[in-house]
Amino acid sequence: MGGVLALVGAVALVATLVLLYFASSRALASDPRPASSYEEAVKRIATLKARDGANISRPSIVMDHGSQVATAVVLFHGFTNNPEQFEQLGKDYFAAGYNVLIPRLPEHGQKDLLTRDLTKITSSRLASATDEAVDIAAGLGKKVEVVGLSGGGTMAALAAHDREEVSTAVIMSPLFGVDMLPAFVVKPLVAWSRVLPDIFMWWDPRVKENHIPADAYPRYSLKSISAFFEVGFDFMRREPTRKSRLDRVVLITNAADDSIDEGLAKDAITKELKPIAGDYQEFEFPRANGYAHDLIDPNGLNAKSIDDIYGAIYPYLGLTPSSSATTATPQP
Repeated sequence: MGGVLALVGAVALVATLVLLYFASSRALASDPRPASSYEEAVKRIATLKARDGANISRPSIVMDHGSQVATAVVLFHGFTNNPEQFEQLGKDYFAAGYNVLIPRLPEHGQKDLLTRDLTKITSSRLASATDEAVDIAAGLGKKVEVVGLSGGGTMAALAAHDREEVSTAVIMSPLFGVDMLPAFVVKPLVAWSRVLPDIFMWWDPRVKENHIPADAYPRYSLKSISAFFEVGFDFMRREPTRKSRLDRVVLITNAADDSIDEGLAKDAITKELKPIAGDYQEFEFPRANGYAHDLIDPNGLNAKSIDDIYGAIYPYLGLTPSSSATTATPQP
C-alpha cells in the first residue's frame, strides 16, 4: 500500500510540475501608443515624473536638448537599482546629441531600501513600462535606441522584439534566468510565485543591508524577480511582432558574471533578435577580468575598473567616454 501511495504521490508531483511549467508564461501583448511630436512627449514625461512622489529618492532622469533630435535613447536600469546607475552613460549620450530618457522601473528608486513594494511588480507592469518609455522616446527622437542592463536588458530586448520605433538595441547581461538554476526549475518557480507568499532574499547575505551600491536595494523578492523571468519567457516563446528589421543589435556579456544564466541569454537574443537585425555584434568581457554583474554603475562593485569597462563598451555604443559632467536641460 505504501508503495502505491508513493507512486501516486510521485505521479501527482510530476503532473503538477508539468502544469506549472506550461502555465508559467503569459502573453504580454505590446500596446504601442507612440508620441506623435516632441510636445506630446514632454507632456508624457510630466505624467511619468508625477509618479515620483515623496517616497522616491531616485526619480526618472531626462536629458533634453529642447526639441526633437535625430535619435533618442532609452536607458533601462537594472533590477533593484535605479536611474542613477545610468546617469553618466546618459550624460555621454546627451553630449553626443541624443535626447535621453532613463525611466524609473516600477517600485524602484524608493527612499526605503528595504521596501516590500517589490511584491507589486508583475510582468504586465514591466511590459507596460517598456511600452511607455518607447512611446515617449518616439517623440524625443526621429529614431529610438534602447540600452539595458540585467532586468533592464530584458526590457530592452522586449522593446526591440516588438516595437517598430526601435532601430538599435544594446543588451547587457539580460536577466532571462539565473546561473544557479536551470530553466526547467525557473519556470515552475515563476508559477509558484503567483500563489505563494512572497519571499525576500539578500543579494549578499554576508553584508545584507551594507550592499554596494549603497543606493540600490540590498535584497529582492521571489515575485519581483519572477516577473522579469516571465518577461523573458514571453520574449523567447513567440515571434517578434515588429514587421521591420532592426538596424543593429549588440549583446554584451561578462564571462565572470555568476548572477545570470549567460547561456540562456545568448540563446534567447541569438534566436529572437539576430535574424531580424541588419547588423548583429557580440562582446564578452573575459572571465580573467573578474567583473561583477553590474557593469555600468560608477558606484558599484566595479568602480575601480569603470573607466576600462566604459572604454571597452563605448565603441559598441558609438560613444566616447567623458570624464567631465555634461550639463543637461531637465524637463520641468
